[in-house]
Amino acid sequence: MFPVRYATSLFICILLTTDYNYLLALRVEWCKARARAHRWQEECLLLLEEMRRVSATFSWQCEKWTKVARQLEATALSSSQTVPALAQADVMTQAVKKEGKIAYAHRQAAIRNEMLNYCKLRWEKYNNMLLTLEGFDAKVMVECHSMQ
Repeated sequence: MFPVRYATSLFICILLTTDYNYLLALRVEWCKARARAHRWQEECLLLLEEMRRVSATFSWQCEKWTKVARQLEATALSSSQTVPALAQADVMTQAVKKEGKIAYAHRQAAIRNEMLNYCKLRWEKYNNMLLTLEGFDAKVMVECHSMQ
């Protein structure tokens, strides 16, 4: 944003100038500045969407691993062995493996939840900044903002 004095002196300079090449160059510079502003605005909106998607992905992964752990906990242990001693050893081996798989699933869910909370904590202040560019709505094109 230009300081008011600069913008006013630029406007007066334009009014007093009748040189066609100068006005043409000024228009070109204005178009370049407008394109840069649009690119910056779009980049802010894309970054905001990317942040939302990363959070949604971590949340989904956390739910997925929690569901896997619940399914494993609900699974019953059984053995196809006919000899009782072998059947008992088979069930004990399955129990140990099941316990390890459940612990792994809970750990993965906890990791994803920690990553989600970390991102939310770090990005909390940026959400508002990306939605309001210099006090204006970022979803409205730059030239549509009224200067007050």
